[in-house]
Amino acid sequence: MKAFGKFLIILFIISLLLLLPPVVPGAAAIILGTSTVSGIYQLLEQYALMGIAAAFAVTLAYALARRHMGTHRGLYALYGLALIAVNYLSGNPLPPLYIRLAALAAIAAVDAAYVAAVWGRLRRISFLSMSIPAVYLVIAYPLYYLELAGFAVFVLSFSVMRRTVGDSVVSVNLDTVRRASGNKSAPSTRQPGSVIGNAAGGGKGRKARRLEAAAAASASQPAAPSPKPSPAQPPKRKQAEPPSNVPWPAQSDYARAMQNIAFSISASYPEMRSSKVVPNPYVKLAGNIVYSSGNYGTIFKLENGGSAQALKCFTRSKPDINGRYSSISKELKSLSRKKLAFVDFQYLPGAIRTFKEPSMFFPVLLMDWVEGSNLNTYVSEHLRSPESLKRMASSFLDEMVRIRKAGIAHGDIAGDNIVIGTAGGLTLVDYDGMYVPAFRGFKSQELGHDNFQHPARGSDDFSERLDNFSILVTYLSLLAVAGDQSLWGKYNKGDQDCLIFRKADFQNPSQSTVLKELGRQKGKVRDLAALMEDSLRHPPLWSGCDPQQILKA
Repeated sequence: MKAFGKFLIILFIISLLLLLPPVVPGAAAIILGTSTVSGIYQLLEQYALMGIAAAFAVTLAYALARRHMGTHRGLYALYGLALIAVNYLSGNPLPPLYIRLAALAAIAAVDAAYVAAVWGRLRRISFLSMSIPAVYLVIAYPLYYLELAGFAVFVLSFSVMRRTVGDSVVSVNLDTVRRASGNKSAPSTRQPGSVIGNAAGGGKGRKARRLEAAAAASASQPAAPSPKPSPAQPPKRKQAEPPSNVPWPAQSDYARAMQNIAFSISASYPEMRSSKVVPNPYVKLAGNIVYSSGNYGTIFKLENGGSAQALKCFTRSKPDINGRYSSISKELKSLSRKKLAFVDFQYLPGAIRTFKEPSMFFPVLLMDWVEGSNLNTYVSEHLRSPESLKRMASSFLDEMVRIRKAGIAHGDIAGDNIVIGTAGGLTLVDYDGMYVPAFRGFKSQELGHDNFQHPARGSDDFSERLDNFSILVTYLSLLAVAGDQSLWGKYNKGDQDCLIFRKADFQNPSQSTVLKELGRQKGKVRDLAALMEDSLRHPPLWSGCDPQQILKA
């Protein structure tokens, strides 16, 4: 047992001894009958609860600072601490009614802190349900029962630490949201304006987490023959398909594992093992290391020798994942001389394991880190510069024309899959849904974001024309906002999952307010709005809205 664990046991035993005498029948009389112990209790009579609360507060602060527990369990511990601390008022003294009101206020304050931390997520009830018995204790029972309840909650938040250590409030809820939704709008951890290396596949959204460094001496994969292979050029090894008989790790599993990268990364990739995991500065939760998360993966930022890389860990399996990513990587390498808006990546099989299944290693993607902000953030920051928005619209369409001529398609053009660098150049991230010539005749394994895709798009719609409709959505949105900045506030409303159009606009264009408004404008915006309505009457891969046709509109 580690020193901190021994300290916790001693602290909890001492605290329990201080709390029990008033509660257990006869305990007070027995203890106070011993002169030495009696003197101690008389000395602590006024200050016992304050001492316990202070000791617990210091312990909690230390546990959070040293990553022995994360903010999710930290708030549970804070709940228990509040129940203990408020009862100190009874020794001041205050009338019982005031003490009970103070206890109710403390409960409400911790609940409010929790709700604020998980606002917009689904899983609040599991925590808030603690308030029901707590309020009942305050109203119906002597206050020392509340002391014991607070003590129990505080101790339990530490005693289950090994399973939940490092979970932030938001990250714990993300898993619930993703499982509940199961669609392309499942939340991710990406923050507006954050620096993104590689987008997680599928869903769009934003926020994050952290965890304990655990015992590193478990089973480790045999080292590769080369003493110093690099992640960019991994050792030659058989690229077996990932395990199919076990559930794939969730975001929380990877976040825990990445707290101890020497344990989690296979010995076949020693350079990656020696990298540093960089916390996400865009999420205001101490120690959060998740940069982005979606339906298919979770992104971490690694630094090694001054260079930064994005590590994508998969949370869902795909058929022939090795073959698909190998084909995409091979195609992008062959097109590297064209300098398209893609980042070269490496698919690394058997690269990472988690504490949940330490004997199983799962694949990852590793690529250079891309500094910049997503398209939504760029638009928000340049609303007062219409010319900048027009230039970005032109650059975007020009790049889409070049990509189309190369015979490939991104598959999920959306605001947070377009990263704008500090110099104004754009990069596409998230390659889970890409089409390359090697996939001709295959089916698409994902359908992209609803707010950017043709509503009739299905898995059979998979060709170099895959991006046609989403290109039109993006280009028209940029031009429209450049001409009338009020459209952004009216139709985007701070939503990172769309620009100015939503799925409902595509499903029922005749009732779309934004399409009607754009149809009343002049020039190219009106023509493109008409082209969008026309494209919605055609199949998703209609050639009439090829990027070259959009350019001529």
